[in-house]
Amino acid sequence: MTELMLSLPSSAARQSLAQRLGLPYADTMQDWEWEVASPDRFEDFLRAYRTADLSDDERVSLMEMLIQCVEDMQASPTAWGAIEPLLRAHPDLHGASVLYWAMPQEQEEDNLMRVSRPMRKLLRAIARETAR
Repeated sequence: MTELMLSLPSSAARQSLAQRLGLPYADTMQDWEWEVASPDRFEDFLRAYRTADLSDDERVSLMEMLIQCVEDMQASPTAWGAIEPLLRAHPDLHGASVLYWAMPQEQEEDNLMRVSRPMRKLLRAIARETAR
């Protein structure tokens, strides 16, 4: 999967999204995207991802929030169906997220996250597309 660029969220992107979306922010929030993700805000986050004028760093952070929401929503097929095309369309931005959530090294099914199975399918699809 070395073809996927590994983009990580930046502090500036987090602060910008916090202000834009009315979310709490502190430098001490180590896993900010996961801490502020809320299934109740999924549609707001999705709308912002689709329509807002965002930097690539902001998109990386916002996608992490969306994925965490899907995880918290028990990997809802509807919610997954909303973000999967965005992940597929931007593997250059979301490669690190796809790899993380797919947990490709984990062999024990019981240790997977709820979103890992669909994320693994996506990872295979991206690998096939980049191999062409």
